[in-house]
Amino acid sequence: MTYTPRKRDRYRLAAAAITGATTVGALTATGWLGGVAAADYTQQQNERAAEQAAAAAKAERAQARYDAAVARQQSRAEGPRIVYKQRPVKHRVSVQYVTGATSTSTSTGTVTSTSTSTSTGTSTPSSNQGHQAPSSNPAPPPPPPPPPAPSSGS
Repeated sequence: MTYTPRKRDRYRLAAAAITGATTVGALTATGWLGGVAAADYTQQQNERAAEQAAAAAKAERAQARYDAAVARQQSRAEGPRIVYKQRPVKHRVSVQYVTGATSTSTSTGTVTSTSTSTSTGTSTPSSNQGHQAPSSNPAPPPPPPPPPAPSSGS
């Protein structure tokens, strides 16, 4: 068996074909593995997004429950709503005048007399001037006391 140029060309062609087939196979396998890895990664990302969405929805429901509980507690704390009505007002005025006491001495003891005069009247004003329902806003707190005066230090 002799090695001829024709056999040499066949071996070179066979080696090139095997090398080409191996290269194509390697590239195909690499692409397939990359595609599988990308699909797996996308699936993991979708699962994480779904978990995060479920956690966010759960947190949103919990926040809504908390907000509702706070609102209920505040409405209970406020108590019943008070509505002020303007009603007719009658003013009763009583005036009493007291004069000084006088004393008289007798042989049996001292006698004291007092003079008193009383006047009573009732009036119904046509309007409630100066009489308003108390406002729902409390008065502001008083200002803080002024700082103490500096001492002379001696």
